[in-house]
Amino acid sequence: MSIWVCPHCPKPSAEKEIEKIEGLARLYAYPCEPKFKNGGLVILDSGAFALSQSGRRMNFAYMKKLSEHYKKHYSENVICVAPDEFLNPVQSMINFKNWHKLGLFSNACPVLQCETKFKIDEKSILQQAEFYRNYSEVVFFSNPSLTAKESGYKLNKIFGKIKDMGYKWIHNLGAGWNLEDVKAWKNIENLDSFDSIAYYNTKNQSEFGSLDAVKNVKEILNV
Repeated sequence: MSIWVCPHCPKPSAEKEIEKIEGLARLYAYPCEPKFKNGGLVILDSGAFALSQSGRRMNFAYMKKLSEHYKKHYSENVICVAPDEFLNPVQSMINFKNWHKLGLFSNACPVLQCETKFKIDEKSILQQAEFYRNYSEVVFFSNPSLTAKESGYKLNKIFGKIKDMGYKWIHNLGAGWNLEDVKAWKNIENLDSFDSIAYYNTKNQSEFGSLDAVKNVKEILNV
C-alpha cells in the first residue's frame, strides 16, 4: 500500500496541529522551510507547479537558490525534487542536464512529465524514465489532473515497467483529490507514495468530510 504525503498547509494554525502528528510524511514546496518534528518521510519540492501557475519558468538564479535550499535541509529521510517544468518533459530534461552541468545539488530526483492535461502517453513516460535511470533510484511522476479511477490501471502497468528499469521508489505528485481517490491511489501496487493539496483547499465538504484541514488529514490517515 502506498503512502499519502501531506503537503505543508499555508494556514498557520492548522499547520501547527498537523506538525504534531507523529510519523506523518510531509512535502514542502520551495521556498517553504521544512520542519522535521514527526520523523516521517520528507519531500522537498522544486516549486515548479507554482511557477507554472504564475507563468514563470526556472532560470539559473532560481536553480542556484533551490540547490542551496536542498543542501541546507537534506538528510537521510529527505527526498529532493529536480527542477522540472509542469507539462513539459523536454524542458524538464534540459533543466536536469543543466542542473548537473552546473554542479548543483547532486541528489535531486527526476520528474516524469506528461505533455497534456488528462492524457497519459506511455511511450513518452518510459522514454523519460530511461533518460533518467542512471541518475536516481527514486522518480517522481507529475499527475496530469487525473484521478486513480481514470488512470490508475494504466499507470500501474507503466510504473511496473519503470520499476523493472531499476527504480526503487515512485511518487505521484498531485494525486488524491478526495477520500475515494486517496483510497484508490493507496491501492496502486507499483506506486510508493503520492500527495495532494486538496485536503486544505477543498471547497466541497463531502470530499473529505470537512473543510477543516486538520480533520481532513486525520480522515485521510484512517483510509
